[in-house]
Amino acid sequence: MAHLKQQFKDALSSIEPGDDKANAPEAHRLVRDALEADTKLTEYGVDPVLIGSYKRSVSIKRVKDVDVFVRLPDLPSDVTSKDILDRFFIVCGRGRARFTL
Repeated sequence: MAHLKQQFKDALSSIEPGDDKANAPEAHRLVRDALEADTKLTEYGVDPVLIGSYKRSVSIKRVKDVDVFVRLPDLPSDVTSKDILDRFFIVCGRGRARFTL
């Protein structure tokens, strides 16, 4: 039975974020700052929230991403999902910000 307990502890240590979790708040801050600095997204009331595996403490180790949910409460009805995704791509992908941790 002691052997199974150790195997279970070893398995948990392989998937729990441990020290890697410290990267999530910094990654989220970088993404949040970039999104909130964009004038168009600011017009839409951009409100990013950290979500996903780091938030729930269930991450696989060495994950190099951060999940962010973005609320846009002031989004006009004529703005399409393609417009928003293109804007995010510009801000977080090819635009001012490149994120590496």
